[in-house]
Amino acid sequence: IVECRAPFFLGTGSGQPQSQSVRRGTSARLKATPGGDGPFRYQWYRGYTGNTNFPIAGATSSELNTGAIENYSTYWVRVSNACGSRDSAVAVVTPTN
Repeated sequence: IVECRAPFFLGTGSGQPQSQSVRRGTSARLKATPGGDGPFRYQWYRGYTGNTNFPIAGATSSELNTGAIENYSTYWVRVSNACGSRDSAVAVVTPTN
C-alpha cells in the first residue's frame, strides 16, 4: 500500500506566504512551507489565488524574491506533488516610504 498526501496549508498562517510591508524600491522574500508528502513542485504567480494568467518565470522554489516593490502587489504559489496540488492564500506586499 502506497500512501500519498497532497500538499496542504493549515489555516491562513501556518506555512502560507505572509503579507508584509517593505521600503519602496526594495524586495520582499515570500516563503511557502506546505504539509503533505514531498517532493514538492512550486510555481509562484502575481495576482490572486487561482488566477494562473500571471506566472513568474523561474519562480519554482519554496521561496520567492519579488524584486523591487514600487506598488501594492499580490502573490501566491501553487504547490504540487504526485498526489495533487494546493494553492496558497494571497500574500500582499505593500511599499512604504
